[in-house]
Amino acid sequence: LDPEVVVVYGNPAQLMRLIQAASFSLGERVSGEFGGKVECSSYLIAPYRTGKIKVVIPGMGDRIFSMTQDDELVVSFPSRLLEGILTGIAEAGKKIGARYPVTFYQNFQPEFPKPYQERAKKWGIL
Repeated sequence: LDPEVVVVYGNPAQLMRLIQAASFSLGERVSGEFGGKVECSSYLIAPYRTGKIKVVIPGMGDRIFSMTQDDELVVSFPSRLLEGILTGIAEAGKKIGARYPVTFYQNFQPEFPKPYQERAKKWGIL
């Protein structure tokens, strides 16, 4: 059988990249739906019926029966969009270096708080 819907669980940074890829390939923003219960219908049925990507916070059933953890979200989409999303993963963010794992901004100079700096100057450490 060929799947109708693809469901991906991941942490927010991983799914951010997937959503960027989808936005890149589709040329539109991805929407979410949050209700707190019976979320499987949102991520399984909605993409099938609407043809759209869904971002969902897993519900109690996911946590109880699927062992979904606190750091996981769900992104689901019709399988016909898979090729475009895979292209989007390769292309989206290439020029700006967007990737997973996300790199931290490191173009800064850390410094001690002002009172610490004043003491360090007074004591001749700086």
